[in-house]
Amino acid sequence: MKPIFVIFRKELVDTLRDRRTLVCMIAIPLLLFPILIGISSRAITSQVKKAQEKTLRVGLLAYGNAEEFRAMLLQNEKV
Repeated sequence: MKPIFVIFRKELVDTLRDRRTLVCMIAIPLLLFPILIGISSRAITSQVKKAQEKTLRVGLLAYGNAEEFRAMLLQNEKV
C-alpha cells in the first residue's frame, strides 16, 4: 500500500504545482458555474412567465359527460 500513497502524493504535488491546472480545476468552476446557473434560471423564469401569460383557446364537443367537464373547468380560476 505504501507505493500507492507515494505515487498519489507525487501526483497531487505535481498537480497543485501547475498554475494552469489550478485555474482550470478551481478558479474557472467557481466563476463559471454560478454565472451559468444564473443565466439558465433567468431563462427558465422568463419562459414560465410567457407560458402563464399565454391565452389558449380550447374547443369542447358536447358528447356524454362534457357538460360536467365544462362546469368543472369553469370553476377553476386559471381556466
